[in-house]
Amino acid sequence: MFGIAGLPRRAQGLILGMVAAGLSALVWQLVASGAWDVTDLEGCVAVVVMVTLAHYFLLEIRHGGEQEGFSVADAPFVIGLMLLRPGPFLLASAIGVAAGYASRRIAPLKVAYNVGQYLVGLGVASLIYHAITDVGEVGRPAWLPLITAMGGFLVVNGLSVDLVITWVEDTKFWPAVVDSVGFKLAHWAANVALGLVAVILWSADHLASLLLIVPLILAHLSYRSWLQNRREREQVEEMIQAAEKVSLEADSSRRMPETDGTPVLSSLASTLNRMLERLEAGFHRERRFIRDASHELRTPVTITRGYLELLGQEPQPEEVQEAVGVAMEELDRMGRLITDLTTLAKADDPGFVVPGKIDLDGFLDRIAAKVRTVLDGRLRFEPAAPDAVVFGDEQRLTQALLNLLQNAVVHTDGDSPIELCAVQREDSWRFEVIDSGGGLPAGVEELIFQPFHRLNGDRPGSGLGLAIVKGIAEGHGGHAGVDNRPGEGATFWIEVPRDPSE
Repeated sequence: MFGIAGLPRRAQGLILGMVAAGLSALVWQLVASGAWDVTDLEGCVAVVVMVTLAHYFLLEIRHGGEQEGFSVADAPFVIGLMLLRPGPFLLASAIGVAAGYASRRIAPLKVAYNVGQYLVGLGVASLIYHAITDVGEVGRPAWLPLITAMGGFLVVNGLSVDLVITWVEDTKFWPAVVDSVGFKLAHWAANVALGLVAVILWSADHLASLLLIVPLILAHLSYRSWLQNRREREQVEEMIQAAEKVSLEADSSRRMPETDGTPVLSSLASTLNRMLERLEAGFHRERRFIRDASHELRTPVTITRGYLELLGQEPQPEEVQEAVGVAMEELDRMGRLITDLTTLAKADDPGFVVPGKIDLDGFLDRIAAKVRTVLDGRLRFEPAAPDAVVFGDEQRLTQALLNLLQNAVVHTDGDSPIELCAVQREDSWRFEVIDSGGGLPAGVEELIFQPFHRLNGDRPGSGLGLAIVKGIAEGHGGHAGVDNRPGEGATFWIEVPRDPSE
């Protein structure tokens, strides 16, 4: 029945027993009430509508780690209990509860159980109330019987809910009762008071009772807003605690907790998490950079120390000369490495790039002159238009293009030509160095621009050249990259924005 087979046996028995008892109470009261009149029909419809709407407008309250549902659904029960006969009252309550829970897409099994427990509880309340007072009595003599009757309803309803939950979840019964008793009492008292006020107003003036709708709506909206603000404060506090842990424990892997509040809070949490992801990636890059840099700097020191230790107490002149030569070579290598590291460290400084207008044709001629001896006639470049102008830092752009040309020389065998060209785009200039050195292995197009990343450890260089190129491009507000042609060659490029005054 509605998935009941998966529940413990005692929970199955309680659910089936409660449904059967509720239906029995309903049939008994309908038979005992006899024929209906117009008043019974009108009252039944009114209670159905009130109970349905009350279940639909539910407020979720966090209590003891659980979500408790607060509604005014019990207030219509007070109205029906005082103004209707038992049969129409129970039938209207059953229909209203079923419709209210169904509107919230509650599981059919839970709907059936809730309808049964409400019928049992309200049946007990009806027996108590009508044993003491008559239908339609709304004066002070009816208040104590009403409170007593609704107290019986509270006991049956509250205990049956706690019992089925503890049996299904296999937890202790009385701790669950004690934990929720305060909330249930407050809920019960508010509904009894509200229902009694509505009945008194109705008996005085039918239209006056409708005035309750306005304060009820305002109270509902205000309380829901209060709950939302309270939840948002809790979520902000959770984010503050998470941020403090990131700060105190230096744990960049932590993230802000997910939120179910307003879009603003959700957006804030997502933005902070993206920021933490970038910070974590930056920390990893920094640690990797320091590790690689220390390794690269340690190598020339180790080589120089090794040669000096081999000299002995009375070295021969030729041994001294060889050791000095190696030391000078390694010191030059260390100097170049330190210079490259300094350049990379400055790449994020605002003054790293000092842009200005550069005559493009003359700029390419100067680049070609600098690498003429290195390339030994292998360079091919297309002269730019006489009036073409680039807006950038000539010194830094020269450094970037020389690095790209040097990279092409190292990775291109034989006498194959190397091309240099400047391509004008809609909003940028793109400098390309094209080689036919066989291209790159697939998947390394972005990795090679990371510091100390080298495809072949036997090739000369520190692994910083392309990283410097990327830093210079980004310092201009542009980009650097490679168009790979595996097996054929590669086109390394640096792209910088055009003159903003154009």
